Amino acid sequence: MSGTRKIFGPYHNGSRLVYGDPLKIHRRLTVALKGDPNKVISDSKDPNYQVAAVATEKLARAATEAFDLLPLDPQTGQGATEDEALSVLATFNEWLEKKD
Repeated sequence: MSGTRKIFGPYHNGSRLVYGDPLKIHRRLTVALKGDPNKVISDSKDPNYQVAAVATEKLARAATEAFDLLPLDPQTGQGATEDEALSVLATFNEWLEKKD
């Protein structure tokens, strides 16, 4: 076993700063996106708006679940917005690239 723990974070979960297990996060993203998260990320940048919108919706929902973000409560304004969920996902992907 390696002496270096790999922990992602801190990131804001919609309420406070938290840390996450990168293996758990990646597994949850893969399951939520039914396979390869990179395919959905690529589709989110598609020039066809409908393709990009569907993929972005999937990514935001999967990121909210994978990172244990608190969904935005429209009554209180508390929780993470879709933009914040996508930002945490982008930061995670950048973090993974640096780890390789």
